[in-house]
Amino acid sequence: MGGVAGMAGNAFAPGLGGALGNMIGGGSAFASDLSASGFAANAANFAAANALQAVATQANQDQEMTELASTIAKSKHSTFMAIIQNIS
Repeated sequence: MGGVAGMAGNAFAPGLGGALGNMIGGGSAFASDLSASGFAANAANFAAANALQAVATQANQDQEMTELASTIAKSKHSTFMAIIQNIS
């Protein structure tokens, strides 16, 4: 029972599950193993979140570079149009 409570505690607050599981289960090896697997799952979720954040950051940088290139092209077009209008 303590191991299950430990896993549930880790799902909501990492580190809480081990303390909760030890309180309920009396510090059994089974509860300890389940808490350790809960910590491993949290570490994997954290790594996945970091990878997703890196992809989102790269997508944002790509969008900003595309917008910059578009702005430069529009400015160049406006400049050439002004030159042509002044010639006429």
